[in-house]
Amino acid sequence: NYLLYIGLFLLFGCTSGKQNTVIEELDATPAHIIRLDDYLQDRSDKGITLGRMADRLEYVPLQTPDSLPVDIPMSVKVAGESVFVLDRTQTLFRFDRNGRFINRIGNRGEGPEDYVGTVEMEVDDRQEIVYVFDIYRHKLLEYGWSGNFRGSRDFPESIVHVTLKGNGCFVGYQ
Repeated sequence: NYLLYIGLFLLFGCTSGKQNTVIEELDATPAHIIRLDDYLQDRSDKGITLGRMADRLEYVPLQTPDSLPVDIPMSVKVAGESVFVLDRTQTLFRFDRNGRFINRIGNRGEGPEDYVGTVEMEVDDRQEIVYVFDIYRHKLLEYGWSGNFRGSRDFPESIVHVTLKGNGCFVGYQ
């Protein structure tokens, strides 16, 4: 039953006006590739230190107005010169790469442009869109990087997670 939903979603949810016979690959290169297999071979009780997994770490203190504090981050995405943080209170913030507050994106609420509850977001760097999946209303809301509402898409009730695969195509799963 769930495979049918996913299959139908992939068939109809990712279509465009032109016929494509080849699936387009994402051309984005991850900032860091962590190969856990390299570290799992050492099965000692020492654990895996972060220093063994990455060559470089950046600490960016977030600077928000006193009236808009950031709670515990639930999701962080970096796109271009922007850092997006979705916190435990389900507030979505945009910062620059130096941690300076730029704007808040969307609102938690009951209105048609609001999300009721979310713990997931995706960012499309090319189109400067932030996608927020409202798990309670089964909608994917689209916001521009400036925070303006751009539209929404409905999902079947069985979908509880959504992942951006590129070019506005999403995979929904349970």
